[in-house]
This record gives sequence, structure tokens and C-alpha cells, in this order.
Amino acid sequence: MAPGGVPEPYGRVEGFQLHGLAVRAAGVRQHMADALQRHHAWIREHGVDMPEVTDWTWDG
Repeated sequence: MAPGGVPEPYGRVEGFQLHGLAVRAAGVRQHMADALQRHHAWIREHGVDMPEVTDWTWDG
């Protein structure tokens, strides 16, 4: 693992660490961890996925 828990293929380029990228991505990683925790709690309480998951559609 590279700094910030970034897997090696994304944390190093030709031996140079992308520490700045890991620092900038910390907020995104935390947001995703929080969303996963909320989703896990929802599933345990309701037994189904959250509406934002079940109602999601691909607009592409």
C-alpha cells in the first residue's frame, strides 16, 4: 500500500509516490466509507437496499 491506503498501482508511478493525490482523495474516501456504513445500517434495519440504491438508474 502507498500512503493513505492507496493500492500500489495507483499510489506509485515509476517509483514516485502520489502522496498529494492520496491527500486530496481523503475526503472522497471518507465520504464513501460513510455511505457504506449508512447503507449497512439501513440494510440491517430494513432488510433491503436503501432507496437511493434501488431507485438508481443509468442515464447514459
